Amino acid sequence: MNKCRQCGAKVSDTEAICPVCGLINPIKRKTAKTIDITTTFSIDDPDSKTYKPKRKRNVVLLFALLGWSGIGFHYLGYHRDGILWSIFNMILIGGLSTLGVVIRVIDWWPSFIFVTAGFYLVNLVFGLTYLFAHDRKDASGQFIE
Repeated sequence: MNKCRQCGAKVSDTEAICPVCGLINPIKRKTAKTIDITTTFSIDDPDSKTYKPKRKRNVVLLFALLGWSGIGFHYLGYHRDGILWSIFNMILIGGLSTLGVVIRVIDWWPSFIFVTAGFYLVNLVFGLTYLFAHDRKDASGQFIE
């Protein structure tokens, strides 16, 4: 039971007029512009069962082993970034390896291995930034565990 805002008499939530003083809409109601998130989330929702949190350890392993392919970005759900990352890596690895051969500094295989090792380190460092950063999120907006 609430109190009437004019006379202070006890008024039911469903009453439109105060039974004592006759005031219309005697209960001061708050209007909320936001929605409580617990009212919109249901455990029975199919999406709540299919989401699996992304792990930092998996991100680092993917960047370390196959970082040139952009698989770490794909794992996090950033598919456009993954495609761009793989194109960027392939063009630079091929281009720098070819550049080493063209200017005759080094043979093709050692040039390719040297450039690939350099990009391996770059991808490993990039993956480690996901391990040590606490504010990184996946594409769905969830923090990486």
